[in-house]
Amino acid sequence: EIMQTMDKVICMNQPEAEALRDYLPEERLTVLPHGVDTTYFQPVSDPPPEPFSLGFFGAYHHYPNIDAVFYFVDKIFPQIKERVPEARFYIIGIHPPPEIVALGERPDITVTGFVPDIRPWLARCQVIVAPIRQGLGMRVKMLEAMAMAKPLVATDLACAGLDIVDGQHGMIANTDESFAESVCYLLQDRTCAEGFGRASRQLVEENFNYTSVGKRLEELYLSMIHKK
Repeated sequence: EIMQTMDKVICMNQPEAEALRDYLPEERLTVLPHGVDTTYFQPVSDPPPEPFSLGFFGAYHHYPNIDAVFYFVDKIFPQIKERVPEARFYIIGIHPPPEIVALGERPDITVTGFVPDIRPWLARCQVIVAPIRQGLGMRVKMLEAMAMAKPLVATDLACAGLDIVDGQHGMIANTDESFAESVCYLLQDRTCAEGFGRASRQLVEENFNYTSVGKRLEELYLSMIHKK
């Protein structure tokens, strides 16, 4: 009822727009994604990533991030360790609950808690993982990692609205077996991983940087003003 009183409804991705098409006329729906500061988030080559390091980052008062961590640690990480025993997992971000903090007692897992600057931690990781299974919207964390040209392994849900093509910008995996296999592949094939990182950076620069998203939002506002 509230949306039907609006002149325009902005959705962050196409699936959300599709979900509203039974409620609103097509002309009142617009898809406009989140953006990222591609000047602030840039690729870093020095120091190089820590070998066999994996990272997941987010705010852990958001339950889908908690679920992703435990899904990874319980189902995916053991399979990775079988193939790459040196693998290490960094759980990065604010408000980790006690059950996540406790994971840091393992020698192959680091829980950082709050960090003043996420970029050095992203740079440290050889591969960024996003085993997201719950939630809606766009994952800004994905855009930040992509802007830093980090190779990604993620679920379809984590990639929603990001135009990521499997095998071009990263690897999409929706089972624990395929996720583990994809991570191991990128840990061992540096050339492929770096290629995915460059393609991700280019995608963000072209479609998701603050300047282009802001311009589209400004054009939308101006079009609404002119209708008045």
